[in-house]
Amino acid sequence: MTRMTRFTALAAAVAIALPLASCGGDADYCDTVQDVMDEYQGFGVDDPADSDGINELASSIEDIADAAPDDIESDWRVTADALRTLADMDDPEVLDPETQQQFEEAQPSFDNISQHVMDECDIDLA
Repeated sequence: MTRMTRFTALAAAVAIALPLASCGGDADYCDTVQDVMDEYQGFGVDDPADSDGINELASSIEDIADAAPDDIESDWRVTADALRTLADMDDPEVLDPETQQQFEEAQPSFDNISQHVMDECDIDLA
Protein backbone atom coordinates (compact mmCIF):
# COMPACT_ATOMS: atom_id res chain seq x y z
CA MET A 1 0.00 0.00 0.00
CA THR A 2 1.45 3.37 -0.96
CA ARG A 3 1.91 6.15 1.58
CA MET A 4 -0.80 8.16 -0.16
CA THR A 5 -3.17 5.21 -0.04
CA ARG A 6 -2.47 4.68 3.68
CA PHE A 7 -3.01 8.37 4.37
CA THR A 8 -6.23 8.35 2.38
CA ALA A 9 -7.36 5.23 4.23
CA LEU A 10 -6.65 6.78 7.64
CA ALA A 11 -8.27 10.10 6.77
CA ALA A 12 -11.33 8.26 5.48
CA ALA A 13 -11.38 6.12 8.63
CA VAL A 14 -11.20 9.24 10.78
CA ALA A 15 -14.01 10.84 8.78
CA ILE A 16 -16.23 7.76 8.61
CA ALA A 17 -15.50 5.35 11.47
CA LEU A 18 -15.47 7.65 14.47
CA PRO A 19 -19.20 8.36 14.47
CA LEU A 20 -19.81 4.66 14.92
CA ALA A 21 -18.28 4.46 18.39
CA SER A 22 -18.63 6.19 21.72
CA CYS A 23 -15.89 8.01 23.57
CA GLY A 24 -14.61 6.73 26.88
CA GLY A 25 -11.59 8.99 27.50
CA ASP A 26 -11.23 12.74 28.03
CA ALA A 27 -14.76 14.06 27.53
CA ASP A 28 -13.89 17.34 25.75
CA TYR A 29 -11.44 15.61 23.43
CA CYS A 30 -13.67 12.65 22.62
CA ASP A 31 -16.74 14.88 22.30
CA THR A 32 -14.88 17.13 19.86
CA VAL A 33 -13.72 14.12 17.86
CA GLN A 34 -17.29 12.81 17.85
CA ASP A 35 -18.77 16.17 16.80
CA VAL A 36 -16.33 16.57 13.92
CA MET A 37 -16.87 13.01 12.79
CA ASP A 38 -20.65 13.40 12.94
CA GLU A 39 -20.30 16.46 10.72
CA TYR A 40 -18.17 14.57 8.19
CA GLN A 41 -19.90 11.20 8.30
CA GLY A 42 -19.80 9.79 4.80
CA PHE A 43 -17.14 12.26 3.65
CA GLY A 44 -14.00 10.70 2.25
CA VAL A 45 -10.84 12.08 0.79
CA ASP A 46 -11.10 9.63 -2.08
CA ASP A 47 -12.13 12.61 -4.25
CA PRO A 48 -9.08 14.85 -3.91
CA ALA A 49 -10.69 17.24 -6.40
CA ASP A 50 -12.95 18.36 -3.52
CA SER A 51 -10.27 20.68 -2.17
CA ASP A 52 -12.80 22.88 -0.34
CA GLY A 53 -14.19 19.87 1.52
CA ILE A 54 -10.71 18.61 2.37
CA ASN A 55 -9.70 22.06 3.66
CA GLU A 56 -12.86 22.21 5.80
CA LEU A 57 -12.02 18.78 7.20
CA ALA A 58 -8.48 20.00 7.93
CA SER A 59 -9.92 22.98 9.85
CA SER A 60 -12.13 20.63 11.84
CA ILE A 61 -9.14 18.41 12.61
CA GLU A 62 -7.39 21.52 13.92
CA ASP A 63 -10.40 21.92 16.26
CA ILE A 64 -9.71 18.39 17.50
CA ALA A 65 -6.06 19.36 18.01
CA ASP A 66 -7.19 22.31 20.14
CA ALA A 67 -9.11 19.92 22.41
CA ALA A 68 -6.55 17.11 22.31
CA PRO A 69 -4.30 16.19 25.20
CA ASP A 70 -0.78 17.60 24.87
CA ASP A 71 0.72 14.22 23.98
CA ILE A 72 -1.31 13.90 20.74
CA GLU A 73 -2.04 17.51 19.73
CA SER A 74 0.90 17.82 17.34
CA ASP A 75 -0.09 14.59 15.56
CA TRP A 76 -3.54 16.01 14.83
CA ARG A 77 -1.88 19.19 13.48
CA VAL A 78 0.43 17.14 11.24
CA THR A 79 -2.68 15.39 9.90
CA ALA A 80 -4.40 18.72 9.21
CA ASP A 81 -1.29 19.97 7.40
CA ALA A 82 -1.15 16.81 5.28
CA LEU A 83 -4.82 17.25 4.36
CA ARG A 84 -4.16 20.84 3.33
CA THR A 85 -1.25 19.67 1.17
CA LEU A 86 -3.57 17.11 -0.43
CA ALA A 87 -6.18 19.80 -1.10
CA ASP A 88 -3.59 22.07 -2.71
CA MET A 89 -2.20 19.47 -5.11
CA ASP A 90 -2.90 19.84 -8.82
CA ASP A 91 -2.87 16.06 -9.36
CA PRO A 92 -3.22 14.12 -6.09
CA GLU A 93 -2.38 10.88 -7.87
CA VAL A 94 1.14 12.15 -8.68
CA LEU A 95 3.21 13.07 -5.65
CA ASP A 96 6.30 15.20 -6.09
CA PRO A 97 9.29 14.15 -3.95
CA GLU A 98 8.71 16.90 -1.37
CA THR A 99 5.07 15.93 -0.88
CA GLN A 100 5.97 12.23 -0.78
CA GLN A 101 8.47 13.01 1.98
CA GLN A 102 5.82 14.97 3.93
CA PHE A 103 3.46 11.99 3.84
CA GLU A 104 6.23 9.57 4.83
CA GLU A 105 7.17 11.80 7.76
CA ALA A 106 3.49 12.13 8.73
CA GLN A 107 2.82 8.37 8.82
CA PRO A 108 3.86 8.01 12.49
CA SER A 109 1.38 10.79 13.38
CA PHE A 110 -1.41 8.93 11.60
CA ASP A 111 -0.47 5.76 13.48
CA ASN A 112 -0.30 7.65 16.81
CA ILE A 113 -3.78 9.12 16.27
CA SER A 114 -5.24 5.73 15.51
CA GLN A 115 -3.73 4.25 18.69
CA HIS A 116 -4.61 7.26 20.85
CA VAL A 117 -8.24 7.35 19.72
CA MET A 118 -8.47 3.63 20.50
CA ASP A 119 -6.91 4.07 23.95
CA GLU A 120 -8.73 7.25 24.99
CA CYS A 121 -12.06 7.01 23.18
CA ASP A 122 -12.47 3.26 22.63
CA ILE A 123 -12.60 3.76 18.86
CA ASP A 124 -10.88 1.35 16.49
CA LEU A 125 -9.82 3.04 13.25
CA ALA A 126 -8.19 -0.11 11.86
